[in-house]
Amino acid sequence: MTAPFSSPRPAFPGPAYEAPGRRPSAVAASPGHPAPLEALPRDAAGCAGLWRLAAALALAERLDALGEDGAALARAHPFLAAYREAAEQAAPGLAAARWPARLAAWERGADPAPPLARAAGALGLSGAQRLALALAALPGDDSRFAGLFADLQGPAGPRAPTAETLARLLGMDEADAPRALTAPLLAAGLLEPTDPDLQRAERPLRMPDALRDAAQGVALAGGAGAGSCAGEAPDAPRMTRPGDAPRIEDLIHPRDFLARLARLPAMLAGGRADLVILRRMPGADAAEIAAALARGAGLGLLRPGASAAADPLRARRAGALALLCGAALLLERDAAPSETVDLPPALPGGLPTFLGLGREGGIAPDRLSRAVTIEIPFPGPDLRARIWRAALGDLPVTDLPALRDRFQLPHGHIRRLAAAAAGEARLEGRDAIAPDDVRRAARQLGRQELDGLADPLEARGRWDDLVASPAATTLLQELAARARHREALPDRLSERPGRGLRALLTGPSGAGKTLAARIFAAELGMDIHRVDLASVVSKFVGETEKNLARLLARAEALDVVLLIDEGDALLARRTEVKSSNDRFANMETDFLLQRLEFHQGVVLITTNLAESVDPAFQRRMDAVIPFARPGPEARRRIWELHLPEGTDLPPGALERLARSCAMTGGQIRNAVRHAAGRALEDGALLGERHLRAGVAREYQKAGAMAPLPPEDAEGSDRERGAGGAPRARVSGFAAALGRARGPAGQDGGSRS
Repeated sequence: MTAPFSSPRPAFPGPAYEAPGRRPSAVAASPGHPAPLEALPRDAAGCAGLWRLAAALALAERLDALGEDGAALARAHPFLAAYREAAEQAAPGLAAARWPARLAAWERGADPAPPLARAAGALGLSGAQRLALALAALPGDDSRFAGLFADLQGPAGPRAPTAETLARLLGMDEADAPRALTAPLLAAGLLEPTDPDLQRAERPLRMPDALRDAAQGVALAGGAGAGSCAGEAPDAPRMTRPGDAPRIEDLIHPRDFLARLARLPAMLAGGRADLVILRRMPGADAAEIAAALARGAGLGLLRPGASAAADPLRARRAGALALLCGAALLLERDAAPSETVDLPPALPGGLPTFLGLGREGGIAPDRLSRAVTIEIPFPGPDLRARIWRAALGDLPVTDLPALRDRFQLPHGHIRRLAAAAAGEARLEGRDAIAPDDVRRAARQLGRQELDGLADPLEARGRWDDLVASPAATTLLQELAARARHREALPDRLSERPGRGLRALLTGPSGAGKTLAARIFAAELGMDIHRVDLASVVSKFVGETEKNLARLLARAEALDVVLLIDEGDALLARRTEVKSSNDRFANMETDFLLQRLEFHQGVVLITTNLAESVDPAFQRRMDAVIPFARPGPEARRRIWELHLPEGTDLPPGALERLARSCAMTGGQIRNAVRHAAGRALEDGALLGERHLRAGVAREYQKAGAMAPLPPEDAEGSDRERGAGGAPRARVSGFAAALGRARGPAGQDGGSRS
């Protein structure tokens, strides 16, 4: 048996179909031959099933026209006879060429219109184009058709029809028939090539599964919230039906914002606008607003998944799905700085599109004449209290004002935290939600949102744990006081500054800058994340700015303290441009300068090289806080803060170490850790010999000799065991009496 469609195109006998672009004419059922299809349910499943029969009948008739080759194919695929018989029962004596007109008349009696009829009307599809769509959908509905198409197009033919095969099955022999037949279906996203890399004439075409399901009336997962349904793929499309969407007046937003929203449904329904651009920060619930606007226009809202907006193929498929569902479409994406976002094409049938967009990036001017831009506002304290109360439902909460004031978050993040905090409370055996439950949930949310950009640090400590100069401590405490009231402060000032705070912490490594940042966050009850510079800074042009924009936007929405540790790489002085590297480095500095100035969160930046920081950064800082190497008294206090309870130290041991060894807080921390490990190994309390071993290790790391003082007699006696036998000890420390300066250590502050 030869593959009929692998040879040059034959002249097919049989009835010709209406050419693309001509609308099917109505064909009334003959009174003498009543059609059983008139008794079928006029719904989505019935419509899709009848078009499936029409396509199968067209395929069977074409096999008849192929003579012996066609008969051999029919014998090899006997299942086709059952489809032919079903078509004959539905419309006795009706040839395949007349089915499109008969089905069009059948669809006009349906209310509401089936999805396929609605899409065909909006796109102006001819009967031939609708049959081509049904033919391409056959392998997805019944896998036996895949084998038939493979044999028809062999050898080793594709298991889905090409555009040329579809045209030949419908008796269209003109050279441009395949393109004319399938171009509107491909442009609308109803058909897709299974392999886009092939030549256009060789690409097998299919109707995506989601579209076939929608055409048959299979309901999509529902919900307008930010989370996914249980068991649902993260990027699966979801539908919010009008009855499930909130009303505009029920949204928790400022009154003037709601008044503006209330005018939009009439504009959408009247055709004066077909695109609504929703500018939002991460965590702002653009889906809820879009669903309310769609409800106001009498429509549902389709959310096709996070990747649809950035992928033209997925965006077309999403548009086709919205068309079949008769719903508005919501696409969401976050653009990079200086990126221009191409707006999606207008949906047929006057269906509106909502585009959720971050605050970065511009918009191509293609559709702006019929677009409306809405910026979603950040909720104030009173609105946040209402959002928390609505998100928690009937669950009791121990301190709602604390949640309102501590967690300054947008709508979507509050809802996610409320759901997660309820689970945390149940794990503790409580029904009432406490601030600690929300804090634990917020920590997990921060890890998810900032993963790969910043690492969480533990915010702990008190001001008493910070060993720094009085001036530095005072500056930090003043900054913390301003951070507590940063939301109310603009109302007291005429120029209304933003909510953001920026501080630069300067000083040598190990002076306590990182510790100060952790204590600062702990005093405010905020989480702190340290920027992973290795992940943020990129060698590719523009990638660093993109990463920084994403990092700062997410940190702002999460209301966390962002620590840019050792930020010299990002804050370096701009230089004279002598090469492209200089130009790109200056561009990164310029971007960070501008972005930090308008950042609405809290950013702390540490540096050991204050002189290398661009002066423009220092001018934009709310505070520049200097840290110095600790002196002898400060070092003694740091030793005391780090030592565990229950030691075996002689009097004056810490004073001797503090005077002799000019170590930083980070080095003292490391020395105590090493000493504690040695003490555990010895099965003894931590003693002076253990501390001396730890100090020696720190100096050894720096390539210097530890200036350890001699042990006193009392200390030597204390290190003897019962019977006067000396305990095992590390030798050689007393001989290292040089007056070397402290080694270069690690930043850790006084306690970590």
